[in-house]
Amino acid sequence: MEVSIDTRYLSQIVFNDPALKKDMLESWLSDTYDRIQKINETSRIATSEQNFKSIHTLKSNYFMIGCVEMIKACEDYLKSNRDSKDTSNIIKLINDSISQIEILLRPGI
Repeated sequence: MEVSIDTRYLSQIVFNDPALKKDMLESWLSDTYDRIQKINETSRIATSEQNFKSIHTLKSNYFMIGCVEMIKACEDYLKSNRDSKDTSNIIKLINDSISQIEILLRPGI
C-alpha cells in the first residue's frame, strides 16, 4: 500500500514553529516505533480488547500526520476484527507503512 502524509494539522498545533514541528515529528516516530514493536511482540498473547486498544491508539498517531491510508486501514481493522486476536494483516500494513512514512517525514524534519 502506498501511503501519503499531510502535516498541516500538526503545523497548526505547533503554530507553524519549525523547531517544534521537528520535535513533534521525531516524537511521533519514536512513539509509533515503540507501539508497533509492542504490538509485534504481544499480539499473539494479547486479548482482542488489548489489540483493539493498541490499533486504536495507532490510528490516532496516524491522524496526527494526516496519513489517510493508515487511518482507514486501522478503522477497517477495528470495525471488522473487534473480537479477533488475529492482527497479522494489520501488523503487515503497519510495518510496511512505517518505513514509507519515515522517508516522507525525514526531508520535512
